[in-house]
Amino acid sequence: MDGSGLQRLTTASGEYPTWSPDGTRIAFATARDGNYEIYVMNADGTNETRLTNNSAYDMSPAWSPDGTHIAFDTQRDYFPPAEVGIGPEFEIHIMNLDGSGDTRLTNNTQEDRFPDWDSNDTLVFTQNGELVVMHLDGSGRVQVIGNGTFPAWHTFNH
Repeated sequence: MDGSGLQRLTTASGEYPTWSPDGTRIAFATARDGNYEIYVMNADGTNETRLTNNSAYDMSPAWSPDGTHIAFDTQRDYFPPAEVGIGPEFEIHIMNLDGSGDTRLTNNTQEDRFPDWDSNDTLVFTQNGELVVMHLDGSGRVQVIGNGTFPAWHTFNH
């Protein structure tokens, strides 16, 4: 990879892109509709599909290892937030690939942001800047380090 062959995939803004586990799709957040929503598209930029439609920010998508769900952070549970785009109103949610089945995973007065997956039943995310690991059912919650942002968690099989 030498940086040649650069190709623009969206015609509007896009942030927090993340590849699907099989490399065929990309999930991303964009504010093109007035506030941040989660979209997916094919890896070549075709077939953009909006997954969320909420007046609150939906950001930071992350694919489950099996490619069946997307985790994201959102301010939808406490709308309107005290401050848009930052603050303790952010919680972690997961949804199916078509945007259905939205499920809230955290419920607290902490800023829960930037989820990523360890396994199909375990997430890593930041909570007030502290790196946390938690099972999808809320059990096994462990603070890993005192501060961190934008976690990237990868499980390697030996």
